[in-house]
Amino acid sequence: HARRDADKMARLSALIDYYDGESVVVYCATRKQVRQVESKLRSEGIRAATYHGGMGDVERARVQNALMDGEVPVLVATNAFGMGVDKPDVRAVAHYNVPGSVEAYYQEAGRAGRDGEPAHCLLLFNYADKGIHEFFAENSYPLRTQVLRVWQHLCQNATDSPMGPGREYFGGNADQISRNLGR
Repeated sequence: HARRDADKMARLSALIDYYDGESVVVYCATRKQVRQVESKLRSEGIRAATYHGGMGDVERARVQNALMDGEVPVLVATNAFGMGVDKPDVRAVAHYNVPGSVEAYYQEAGRAGRDGEPAHCLLLFNYADKGIHEFFAENSYPLRTQVLRVWQHLCQNATDSPMGPGREYFGGNADQISRNLGR
């Protein structure tokens, strides 16, 4: 358990120092944290790069190639990094935040030591991290008012549906749709 971000950074820095110059992937829950962690590592003299879904294709490819070629030993990334990436000599995977699921942890931690050599996984847990995933879950469905507006628009503008215009084509009502979405 890491009580503060300073504790997380101290443990992360120690891990990176231990694997001096070898590949380490650090997963963060948000793009903002990716930038903050990378900035802190750079301020400590650690060569690091960032990778997240908000980057353009060309930039992501450049960063991924730099990691694969060993030009950048530390990659700080969101879960956007990893699919289709097979770098066998990753010595450590650190999670700056608790991943969103056990499956995500298993997949991301599994990127360490694919070459059969010893590797290290570090989970930097803090109770406050739970709030990040609660926020993502809470905001993963539209609000009832949004569902109602969309449903009303569809009912008013559906003129070429196989069953004719309106409510019959979309079935139910906005309350039912909202309940089905769990809001």
